Amino acid sequence: MFTGPDSSYKLIGSMVDAGYKKILVIADPGLVKLGLIQPFIDKIKALGANPALYDGIEPDPSYAVVHDGIKAAKAHNTEAILAVGGGSSLDAAKVIAASISNNCEPSKFVGYFKVRKPMLPFYAIPTTSGTGSEVTMAAVISNLEKKCKDAMADTKLIPHFVALDPTLQYGLPASITAATGIDALTHAVESYVSVIATAQTRVQSKMATKLIFKSLATACEEGGNEEALENMQMAATYAGMALSRASLGYVHAYAHQFGALYHIPHGHANAIALPYVFEFYLGGDDACVERIAELADEVGIGAKKDDSLTRAKKFVDAIKKLNKRIGIPATLDAIQESDFDDIVQRALTEAQGTYPVPRYMNRKDCEAVLRKMMS
Repeated sequence: MFTGPDSSYKLIGSMVDAGYKKILVIADPGLVKLGLIQPFIDKIKALGANPALYDGIEPDPSYAVVHDGIKAAKAHNTEAILAVGGGSSLDAAKVIAASISNNCEPSKFVGYFKVRKPMLPFYAIPTTSGTGSEVTMAAVISNLEKKCKDAMADTKLIPHFVALDPTLQYGLPASITAATGIDALTHAVESYVSVIATAQTRVQSKMATKLIFKSLATACEEGGNEEALENMQMAATYAGMALSRASLGYVHAYAHQFGALYHIPHGHANAIALPYVFEFYLGGDDACVERIAELADEVGIGAKKDDSLTRAKKFVDAIKKLNKRIGIPATLDAIQESDFDDIVQRALTEAQGTYPVPRYMNRKDCEAVLRKMMS
């Protein structure tokens, strides 16, 4: 892992030093238009390697996007992949890299531990601080035919080298910083209350949570604040490490449905669902409430005289206040009454038996929480 200003160029130097000559750069067209990708291509050329660019990445990339990327990789006889961008770029690039090395259809990887051979040498430069995809074993691809998101998880999907370069996030729109930042917070807190969390993942989750409460609002309000941006990058990375071991929960079960049905950006969907799901968790057993109270202690919310439930409630309220400060609405206008049953069924199907949540929902619970998210 390379960190700090201009660390992205150190990563590229390491890539070429490793002997890779045919390098495919994967990014979205917006980054290309902003001029962020060309310096990387120029650097690769200057070091004597041969880059090619695939810039067909779309938000919530579909299998069509992945297939086009596979074609581009094969046409270039790609030896290594450099993925630059947010979660969409990194996730799609992971699946492209694995499909090439395994010589199979990307849909074969849906589920857990379906990747047989290691993916192509994979170098990641995240340009947002949210998904943690640069350190996770997960990738999500939109299945347009089924109107759902296909999740793939395998340790072979973890990038091999990463650069956390805050200079790439200078001037990023505050709305993107906000949504991706709450995405990272969701990873941190869902993994913290997971029933399979370990001592190590809880340390990572707490570090991420503390950094986000300290720096997210500043990163949104001062787009060039290097310290805040670096803190958010580290927070997303810590949270990504934690979720890779401890997994997620109902916030993601709802958010994935909002993304698939309404094309709501993933971080934005998480931000809306997060406080309502954690309010539901507050009605669970004492151990779950105590975990949430511990997060309140970590970020300095609540008084020592407060009991665990009071501190936990104050933590959930603090999430709502943070959302409001950075421009995240309290509800989602897109939710349609006609889709209600479908969303509930899909969310329950995704979560039950998949996510190690501290308190399970029945259908009535799931409906009640979703109702709170509706305008």
